[in-house]
Amino acid sequence: MSKVDENLDWLTSVSPVGYYYPFTANGYKLFYEDGIFCDFGILEADEVKQIPHGTGRMIWCEEGFDPAITAPTYSSSYDVNPQDINYAVGEILSSLYVGLCRYARGEKLSATRHIQNSALDKLLACSQLFAKEEACFKDPFQNERRYEQRFPALAASLSNMIQGYERCPESALEIISFLEKHTPINPFMKKLITEFAQDLIIKRS
Repeated sequence: MSKVDENLDWLTSVSPVGYYYPFTANGYKLFYEDGIFCDFGILEADEVKQIPHGTGRMIWCEEGFDPAITAPTYSSSYDVNPQDINYAVGEILSSLYVGLCRYARGEKLSATRHIQNSALDKLLACSQLFAKEEACFKDPFQNERRYEQRFPALAASLSNMIQGYERCPESALEIISFLEKHTPINPFMKKLITEFAQDLIIKRS
């Protein structure tokens, strides 16, 4: 992998810079004082194929350069095939249960990550199965980008499913409630998680 030149005069001479740092061997993140944010890497042509990226746009190239380099090289990590919905639901249910177990042991941070991050991420990955169509462009790498614009009806339920550090059981109950409105879930797991969450709420009050 080529290493980016540490001399950034070609950027710092354009406008006053407030802060920058190398975030990879070949890239920097840089903030201009006027609010412009730069996130870039400098790669050789053969290196581009090794790094996941979306569809690129050729600004300038030498004669004879192959524009095919701009073709996307990623495979979305959050698109769920309808045939894989059982796997996604299983991951959601297991994350909820593990999260509640952590919460019961006083591991609230771990519980929050399992319930309001991991389980919710899997649920959001199924959004295209719960809604007829997306309202606008989706980011190929971050499913949460423009989510409120893409799935306004589904997004209206998010505040109930993300209730914060102290309310993991309540968040788990809302996720279960949301999930069962859109797809069948195992009755044993529904009962296990629901009763566990309700018991934790009672013990806490």
